[in-house]
Amino acid sequence: MIHRPSFAILLVALVGAGTTACGSGSTGGSQSVAATSSPATSAPVSAPAAKVSTRTVTVTVTSSAPPRPTAMSTPTTASTPAPAASAVSFKPFVGEWVGHTRDVRVSKSGRLEEHVGDGCCGPIIDLVLQLSNPRRAGSAWVATTRVVSATPHPGWKQTGRPTPKPGARGTITVGADHVLVDSITGNGFCDQSKTAPGTCGA
Repeated sequence: MIHRPSFAILLVALVGAGTTACGSGSTGGSQSVAATSSPATSAPVSAPAAKVSTRTVTVTVTSSAPPRPTAMSTPTTASTPAPAASAVSFKPFVGEWVGHTRDVRVSKSGRLEEHVGDGCCGPIIDLVLQLSNPRRAGSAWVATTRVVSATPHPGWKQTGRPTPKPGARGTITVGADHVLVDSITGNGFCDQSKTAPGTCGA
């Protein structure tokens, strides 16, 4: 004798158990998918700090500007000074030169002192000249003269010559006859030891 109500109950129990199992599997799958699809929260990662170099770097700068000239001492060239009057040889003129009531004295430095009288009793002129540039002119010696001082006396006007002024120029000539002639006064003076007697007056 088969009991049908007991079979029905068993069938219902199996179906329920299956449904429960399916529901559990669906639920578990949903949760698994949900867990898988959830994005993971990542913690911010900070970049490592850059290393600071403590190495010392030496930089050499080359200037393109030309080097500044160094102070140099300029060599001095010794210049030969112009010969002074005392250094020039006035030998052909040096000494005492005489004439009638007149005379000339010439020093080694070229200083000439001249005194001229009227041939009798009074002076005509007193001169001081400075010689320069002694030179040969044929058989004669010539030097340039400059008036240093001049003292004309009343008799000077009778000569008809201009009164010499300081700074005026002239010449002194010593010829082969050993006679010294002054261009300012026009007088001749003789070398007592070499000129023929009577050439320059008594």
